[in-house]
This record gives sequence, C-alpha cells and structure tokens, in this order.
Amino acid sequence: MSDVRIGILGLGSWARGVHIPNLLQVKGAKLTALCSRTQSNIDAACSQLRDRPAIFSDPDALFESDACDAVLIATPNYLHAAHALKALAAGKHVFCEKPLALTRVDALAVRDAARKSDRVFAVGLELRCADVPLALKAFIEKGTIGQPRFISTQILRNWQSGSSPGWRSDPAKAGGIFFELGCHYTDLYENLLGERTASVHAEGERRRTAAMTDYAAIALRYPSGAVGCLNLCLFASGATDRVDLEIVGDAGRIHAELLSGEVTFWLGDGREERTLDVHRPPGYRYIGFPGSLEILQDFVDCIHESKKTPGVFFGRAPVSGVDAGVSSTLAAIAGERSLRERRPVLVEEDKS
Repeated sequence: MSDVRIGILGLGSWARGVHIPNLLQVKGAKLTALCSRTQSNIDAACSQLRDRPAIFSDPDALFESDACDAVLIATPNYLHAAHALKALAAGKHVFCEKPLALTRVDALAVRDAARKSDRVFAVGLELRCADVPLALKAFIEKGTIGQPRFISTQILRNWQSGSSPGWRSDPAKAGGIFFELGCHYTDLYENLLGERTASVHAEGERRRTAAMTDYAAIALRYPSGAVGCLNLCLFASGATDRVDLEIVGDAGRIHAELLSGEVTFWLGDGREERTLDVHRPPGYRYIGFPGSLEILQDFVDCIHESKKTPGVFFGRAPVSGVDAGVSSTLAAIAGERSLRERRPVLVEEDKS
C-alpha cells in the first residue's frame, strides 16, 4: 500500500514545531508538499525533511497540484473554512486545524461539502485521540461514577511573555478566546459527557495589551442537566500547559491530569482513593499535546481504509470528524456572543 502524500498549507510555529515532527512518525504517510508565503518558514520546514518537497506560495496551486493526496490546513483561523472548501473541491482529503470556521454559515457549508465528498475530513481536536480522555470516556460509559453531573478545568497560559502571539491575539483572524483555546475544552466536555452543549454563560475581560478577551470564567449547561465550568487566562505568570480535569457523577468522582497521565478516582463515600491506569508506555513522549500524533495517524489510517468510489465515501470516519468541528464551532460562537452581551446564550443546533 502506497503512502498517503500530504501537503501542509500554512507553516506557522504549530505546523513546524508539532505537525511536521509528528507527521514524520505517522505510518503510511509522506510529507510531499509545503505551502507558505513566508520564505523563512519554508526554509525552516524544509530543514526538518530528508527529501525536498514541492514548494508552493499559492494555496490554489497546492490544491490543484498532483503533489499530494491530502492537505493539512494550518493557516490562521479565519481562513480555515475557505481553504477546506477549496481543498475538498479539488478532490483532496482534508485535515483542518481547529476551529473549523468562525461562523455558523461557514461551518455548515464545510460540513455539507465534506458529507457530499468521497474524501476523508478530520478536524484538529486532538484531545479526542489523547490517551487520558479515551480512558476517561470508556470509564464513564461503564457507569462506574454514575451519571456525570459536573465537569471542570482551569486553563492557565502565559502568552504575553516571550514571543508575540501574532494573529492569535487578533479577534478578526483568530475569532476570540473560545475559537483559539476554549473550543478544545468545550469539545472535550461534549465528548466525555456524550452530549452537545446547550448553553454558554461567559464572563470575561481583556487587559489593555490584548485585542481580545484574555481571561474568562465560563459556565456550560447540557441537556441532561449536567453543568460544566471552564476558566481561562492567557497571562498567568509561571503558567505551564498543565490540564487538571474534574468529573463528578452520582456515584463517584474522577481527577485527571492530561499531560502526566495521572488519573485518580473515588467511589461511594470517597474514603478510598484509587488509580486508573491509562496504559501509557514507558518513555512516552508527546510533541505538542497528547493526541497530536495519534489524531494524524487516525486521519491517515482512515484514508487507507476508504474505498475510492467517486461521490461516495466508504470507510471509517475519523475520531475527530467534521461533525465535531461544527459542534465546537457553534459552542464557540455562543461563547463569544455571551462575552459580548454578558448573558447566557443558547447554542444553535443544526440536526440536518
């Protein structure tokens, strides 16, 4: 079976520092094309590769070329939907970084195009492929802690130190804190709870040095009656990427740290602390975040398993597919509106 030839569109720090090193480890894939308008980024990306790929400065030229079978879209957020639609129209398999889009209309347009296509479409919500969330999802589905009622985490970052966050601090290009960061965790909650977000109530502000909200407290509601709490801050001194997650059910509680892989739980009266083994192999290392490699491997595996019947897709859908991308986009739209209007906002649903 020949390797899936992959082209990367957009060569910012995440593409160069995370996607390229991970793609070099993906079985059944070969990085064959790069597209960027910034020569220094092209040079830095090429320095990581043994064989020189095809180089493009125009996305349309990449889409129409025969240099790749699939495109990984890592451009600024506001370009994702347009690039995804063009890549699908050109017959490419698509891995689109999150968020899928910045508007409901664009998200649904991409979803509809992906459904009509015979191509594999994945969205970069890597926590769906990370070992700790996968173990937690299986644990919850067994009913061990009963019906989940409360889920929470606090995300502290220090984006204001060191290098500039660039376009990520521009609401017009990034969409805001929900699109740039919060969507990972609203999607995580939806995946673990097995239900979509019903409403979002976010309260936040921005510092004078930021163009968008950079600290917020967020309350989320779900159809079952479960509630979620998500706290975000982008200028926390000394912050690391640590992610502590709490899930409380009718019959027990789970505490997990996503990066270390440590998971503890308590049942009944809570007198005994127990450990859940996520089966992380000795010497386990991740580049980017847990799940960053696995989500790319899942994407490539799905392409290998698909049958190329024109206009019809047969095969396994990606773990993080277009529907997850739409749902996380709709939650982010509601969150940004809640920040602006300072009130709870219902998440618009589209069940078609």
